[in-house]
Amino acid sequence: MLDMIINLTKTSFFAPRLAAERLLALSLDRMTIFMFFLITVCLSVVAIYLSGGPMVELEPGMPLVTSPIQLAVMIFAATVLSTIGIQSVGRIAGGQGGFDQIMIVMAWQQWLQFLMQCVMGILSVVLLPLAAVMQFVVLWYSFWILFNMVRVAHGFDGILKSIFAVMVGSFVAVMALGMLTMLFVGVS
Repeated sequence: MLDMIINLTKTSFFAPRLAAERLLALSLDRMTIFMFFLITVCLSVVAIYLSGGPMVELEPGMPLVTSPIQLAVMIFAATVLSTIGIQSVGRIAGGQGGFDQIMIVMAWQQWLQFLMQCVMGILSVVLLPLAAVMQFVVLWYSFWILFNMVRVAHGFDGILKSIFAVMVGSFVAVMALGMLTMLFVGVS
C-alpha cells in the first residue's frame, strides 16, 4: 500500500493525467475517500501551524481563523463545496465526473499540497528568498496538476473545459462558503 502511495505521488508530479487514471481505477468507496481527505486536511493544518500558522486577519488583532479546528473546518468546507462546484460546472460543460471521482481528485490534491507545504517549510528555513519565489511556482504547478486530474475525472478531451470547471466551480464554492459563514458567524 505504501509503495502504491509513493508511486502514485511521484506520478502525480510528472504525469498527473496518468496518476488520475490510476487513482480513479482504485474505485474507492465514499467513506474511504472522506477518511483519506480528513487525514490530509489534518496533516495540512499541522503543516500550516508548524510553518507559522495562518496569516489571515480581518482587522489588526482580529484573526479570521483562531484555532486549528476552525482552520480544518474551513479547509474541509471549502474543499467539499469546491468538489460540488467543480462536479456541477463540469457536468454543465459536458463532463462525466461524479461527486466521488471529483472528491478523490480533491483529496489527492490536498495530499500533494501537504507535501509541497512541507518542502516549502524547509525551503523557507534554508533559503528564505528562494521560498518566496517558489510559492508562486508551487501555486501554478498545483493548478496544473488539478486541471489535468479534473480533466481525467470528467473525461474532457482538452484542458480548457477542465480549467473552466475548476475556476467557475471554485468561484461558486467561495461564494457559497462566504454566504454560509455570514449565516453562522454573522455580519457586524
